[in-house]
This record gives sequence, C-alpha cells and structure tokens, in this order.
Amino acid sequence: AGLFFHYAVPTRKLAAEFGERFRDKGVNVRVAYGREAPDPDSPGDAMCVEPDKVKLAVENKIDVTKACCKAGNVLCPSFDVCGYQKQWRDTEGLDGWIFAADFVFHRQDAMGTADVVIFDEGFWQKQLRGIDPRERISLGLSFAGKKLGDVLDRQPKDGPLQLSFAI
Repeated sequence: AGLFFHYAVPTRKLAAEFGERFRDKGVNVRVAYGREAPDPDSPGDAMCVEPDKVKLAVENKIDVTKACCKAGNVLCPSFDVCGYQKQWRDTEGLDGWIFAADFVFHRQDAMGTADVVIFDEGFWQKQLRGIDPRERISLGLSFAGKKLGDVLDRQPKDGPLQLSFAI
C-alpha cells in the first residue's frame, strides 16, 4: 500500500479532471466538493440540498456540520440524500482525495489524515488579501522566521488568517 494523499488544485473543475486521470491509471481517489458545488451525481442540484441553513450558520460563524448536518444523534432531514454527506461515505481503500485548494482553509475531518499533501500552484493567495479586494499579498512558505504551519496552528479558527504578523 502506498501513502495516503491529499492533492489540492486551484479549481474544482481541475480537481474533477485530475480525479479522472488518477482513476484511469488505477489510483483509487475521490474528488471532494464543497456544499455549494454542483453535485456530479445529481445534475442541476448543489451538493448540499439545504443551502439556506448553511448560509445562516456561516453568517453567524457557527460550525456548519454541527449546526446543520449532524448534532449528536440528530440529523438534517436531507442527510441521507445530501451529495455533500454522501461523498464522505464508503472510503475504505481510498488512496487519496483531490480537491480545490479552498478546502485547506476549512476543517475536513472526513478526509482523514494524509501522509502526503500536494499543492498544485500556490494556495495562500485564496485567503490573503489587503484592503482592496483586487490586491493580493504574496508570501513565501515562511515569514518573520516562522514556518507557515506554525503560523496556521496559532489561528483561533478555520478560515482566513486572523492574526497579523510583522513581515
């Protein structure tokens, strides 16, 4: 058995293309999609079939999974038909996950812990911005003498960087 991997690419379209390529080579991968993404198994539907609930949880900075999907033994009425939830099932024997790089800014316990994480192109630009939304901040994988992982570990919650650093 090889190493279990996570492969982050710039877009979900590219993730789907890479998923096909890996499967064509006999690698057992799954492409992970966010709640708002189109459901590849149900054309015309989004992955999550209860987007209004999710939007409310996000706006109130509440854990979406706990607030909308599963809290203890209480499940969303759409849990069994939800494409977002279905993608996390039956993952035994999976070699890895492929996903749009946005996923790295959100907790995804269902994907398991990877032995190897591969980033196709830069990922931090998706979250680091200046005051002007068109402005992007360019950072290497270390700043102020700190490793990126150490800095990210200090973040109080998932999502955009919230701590500021003198660069």
